[in-house]
Amino acid sequence: MQVAIATTGSAWNYENDPNLFCHDVNAYDNFAHFQVVRPYDDRWPEYGPTSSSHGVRVQWGAADITFSDNMFITYVQGGGKTRGLWLTVANNISTDIAFTNNLIRTVYQDDLNT
Repeated sequence: MQVAIATTGSAWNYENDPNLFCHDVNAYDNFAHFQVVRPYDDRWPEYGPTSSSHGVRVQWGAADITFSDNMFITYVQGGGKTRGLWLTVANNISTDIAFTNNLIRTVYQDDLNT
């Protein structure tokens, strides 16, 4: 899996402890371009032959994060997986996440993708 910017704290067990958070981050003026294709073999027995790429990933344990003036572009073909934005808000512990003036684009190049 490839991720351009991930703001995920270590509060994976949903403890509401601000010391475990990824916090007070300003991610700005970034450019990421991904081309995703399905791999030829089973890299991990648990997931099978999968390849994925994500522009931005925000999950548990994130607070006071600002994304501004970024460009994230993902192209996918042949059965790859992609998300321009992977945003998960769990138990209200991901707070104050702001997006301003960003371009997030996902392009599916054939019908084999998820």
